[in-house]
Amino acid sequence: LHVALRHISAEEPDASWEVVKILLGKHPKAAREKDADMNTPLHLLAQEKAPLDLLSLFLRSWPDAITERNKRGQTLLHYAFKNGAPLEAIIPLLDKWLEATDHRHSSDLVFMQNHPLREVNNLLNRVSGLFNNEVLDTSPSDAATHFINIELWNGVLLVINKHPTIVK
Repeated sequence: LHVALRHISAEEPDASWEVVKILLGKHPKAAREKDADMNTPLHLLAQEKAPLDLLSLFLRSWPDAITERNKRGQTLLHYAFKNGAPLEAIIPLLDKWLEATDHRHSSDLVFMQNHPLREVNNLLNRVSGLFNNEVLDTSPSDAATHFINIELWNGVLLVINKHPTIVK
């Protein structure tokens, strides 16, 4: 999988992604393999701005991959933010990161500053504020409603855990 992901064709990316899907279908445990830099195939997918359905396929194959760090201590979420992934790709990764309570750290949020998309920065500010017990620029109820609207379910749970009085 690593070799296939490193040789994604710029001329025919859809065909290349299909090869990756076939390889994963035949060898699902290959999603857990790491290269010399301790990158999983999902790290490489996040670097290459893979289609959302392919990211989802890998995450379904190995849900705990979101907590895996490479030699530099970077997770999938690091790569997604670093490479300006769209909101649609950030949401499922962020939701999985929020779910992994044993492996998430407030220092992980520092790297997520200055994403090129304003909507991603707004989302990050809400999650970061809640995670670090900061005063939000919106009410907890508004934050929960926003998370419900974008289906960031573990974000909703974070709001409830930090502000249990919003549940009446």
